[in-house]
Amino acid sequence: MPSFDGLPSLVAVRQGIYDSLDIKIDFITYASATDRDAAFLSGKLDGMLTDYPGATLLQAKGSRLRLVMETDGSLSLIASKKSNVRNPDGLKGKNISVSGNTFVEYATDEVMKRACLHPGEVNKPEINNISLRLMMLEDGQISASFLPGPATAIALNNGHTALLNTRQMGLRCTGIVFSEKAITEKDEEIRRFITGYNLGVKYLQTRPQNEWTEILVKEFGLQEKAAMQIDLPDYRPATRPSYHDIEKIIAWLKSKGAIPDYYPGENLVDTTFIPGTLKPQ
Repeated sequence: MPSFDGLPSLVAVRQGIYDSLDIKIDFITYASATDRDAAFLSGKLDGMLTDYPGATLLQAKGSRLRLVMETDGSLSLIASKKSNVRNPDGLKGKNISVSGNTFVEYATDEVMKRACLHPGEVNKPEINNISLRLMMLEDGQISASFLPGPATAIALNNGHTALLNTRQMGLRCTGIVFSEKAITEKDEEIRRFITGYNLGVKYLQTRPQNEWTEILVKEFGLQEKAAMQIDLPDYRPATRPSYHDIEKIIAWLKSKGAIPDYYPGENLVDTTFIPGTLKPQ
C-alpha cells in the first residue's frame, strides 16, 4: 500500500512535471517493508521511500546507501471500533500490532513511554503487512496499530478511531534513500527527481484539493468521499534529514540490540543534493 509521503512525486508524474524535466520515474508499491527492502538490496530499485530505522538497519548491515531527503509522512494510531480504547492510557493489556524495527514500532514505543506504560503491559504482535493489520483491526483481533495515511483513511471510513498521529507527537522519521551506485551514476537524474518533487509540492500548495482528488482515488485506492476528507501533511520542499532525529533512532535501535553499539551513522545522511545544517560537533 502506498504512502502519502510520495504524493508530491506522484503529482509530478501525473501532471507531466517529470516529462518536462526529461526524466522517467517508475514507482513500485510493495505490501511490506520487508518486500521493499529485498527489492532494493537486489538492485531492482535506485531509491526507495523508507523510514529512518529501515535506512539505519540496512546501512549498519553493510548496504551502501545514503538518506538524501526527508519526507512529510506521518502515522496515525488507530484503535479498533471493537476495542473500546479511547486514549493511549487505555492501551494497557491490549494488543498493539507493529512492524518490527520500523517507524511503526518506534512510534508505538514512544506512545507507551509517554503514557507511562511499561513494555510488559502491552502486547506487540509483529504484523508487517499493512493490509493484514487493517483486516485484524476490523475483526478486533488487534486493539490498535499505527497506520500510514491511505490505510488510516480506510480505517476511519470503516468506523475506527484515530487516537493521535506522529505529527502531533513531533516525530519525523521518513525519507528517501538512494544507493551509492545510483548517487554516483545518476547524479543528474536524482537532482531532477528532487526538482520534480519540489514542483509537485508547489502544485499541492497552490491548487484546490478537488483538482487532484482523482490521484488519491486512483493511486491510493480511496473512495472519493474519503479522499476529499483526508487530512494530508503540510508538504514542504525537499529537506535534508535532521541529525537530531537520526541520532534518536540510532539510540533506539541500539537499545533494542538491532544494530551494533559501534555503528556511528555519520555517513547515513547525504550532504550533496540538499543544503542543510552540518552535524553538530
